Amino acid sequence: FPGLRAYGEQDAEFYVGRQRLKYPLLKKLSEDFFVSVQGANGVGKTSFVNCLVLPELKAGYISGGQKDWKLASLKPGKNPVAALAAALASPDIVRGKGEVKIDPNLSDKFEKILSTQRYGLIDIVEEFGLSRDSNILIYIDQLDELTSYSDPNSAAIFIERIVEAANQTAYPIHVLTSSRSEVDGEFAIYPRFAELINRNNFLLPQIDRSELMSLFDKITYAGALSFRPALIDHVVEYYKDHPMDIGKFQHALKRTIDEVKAERGVKTIGPLHLKTIGGLEGSIGLQLEEIFFSLDPSDQESCVLMFKALTKTSFAGLQQIQRRTLEKLCELTDRDQESLIRVIKAFAPDACQAIKVNQSSDIQGKLTGLDIIHSPIEDRFTPYTEIQISRDLIVASWSRLASWVEEDAADAAIYIEIAESARKKEHVYQGEKLKSTLAWYGKKDPKAGWALQY
Repeated sequence: FPGLRAYGEQDAEFYVGRQRLKYPLLKKLSEDFFVSVQGANGVGKTSFVNCLVLPELKAGYISGGQKDWKLASLKPGKNPVAALAAALASPDIVRGKGEVKIDPNLSDKFEKILSTQRYGLIDIVEEFGLSRDSNILIYIDQLDELTSYSDPNSAAIFIERIVEAANQTAYPIHVLTSSRSEVDGEFAIYPRFAELINRNNFLLPQIDRSELMSLFDKITYAGALSFRPALIDHVVEYYKDHPMDIGKFQHALKRTIDEVKAERGVKTIGPLHLKTIGGLEGSIGLQLEEIFFSLDPSDQESCVLMFKALTKTSFAGLQQIQRRTLEKLCELTDRDQESLIRVIKAFAPDACQAIKVNQSSDIQGKLTGLDIIHSPIEDRFTPYTEIQISRDLIVASWSRLASWVEEDAADAAIYIEIAESARKKEHVYQGEKLKSTLAWYGKKDPKAGWALQY
């Protein structure tokens, strides 16, 4: 059980279910050159692609009479053009089966071509022979970052290059994306791209409960652990009355197994182990509470400010997560890097995974990254390092965080009202209005960095 992260290709051995959907998707991808895998938040889109689709392509799935594939995987990030350039410049894509010497600046060259040339992606494939004797798959995970996080100018260029590649047939360039179906409407500002998504979407349904239960048999058969029938019965009964949430399920079972591993000699997992970590519903909240109270008071204050800066309330009132650079987090929280890094390290390890750390793919991020290339992975932080809450479900699962988000939304509403009154040169506050506003100001003590968000 991978916990809060998605299954990777290395976890395919223990991935179960959805086998019947694999070949329909591959057939569609082979015929249409562009497929958008869509589904509800947390349904398991990334895991499905990583464990069923990508391994099948690597095993030699035949498309257009060719069984070899070059796979370029990426997430858009702040600069999606740079992310695409880096993916295309990877040794496996450029070299293929040969021993071609690779220009160390190739990623920067690709980025310039993609940014300045119409049909730049196609030009790169042609000029560098990337599709010689093989198909190309460009897999874009978390496509919705293009509208929620990416630089708008870079996102527009990126989308144009993808549309150009998807609408041609001269080169075997296949594009696969995954995104939450509830946010696909945000791509309406890119009409040609929206048309592509509408025409070539592949809806991923919720995993069948019986398929998920077969995972217990798979783990037991592997010989590492076994599960008492009472535990499996409890899980089955629980999901008869509650919707299946893969993220919560994976987290609870990972924590349960970690609990058993801590008991020397114990290899059978029972209901009590699951109950100890908070059960199927409460494991995330319980773990995050334990970590929060393990911090000293100063770091707890930094924790509150950081998590508030990593979340937002939409115009529709939805609590959402958002990615920030470490530099931006410092600005918004009025905390130094060292203080925030201590908090990040508490929530980021594999045992928790509530915070996700990514290195920036733009030129500034890559240049500063050279200074820390020899540091341990857990210590690789630069001002451009990107920080985010790993899953939306964490906000709903940790009641303390949900209350922080509500509190910040209320503070923002008061601040925006004051700012608008000042902008419109309205009458100065008096009486109870002045008294309550000053009381809020004294309690909140808003900083300039925090105000910049609004």
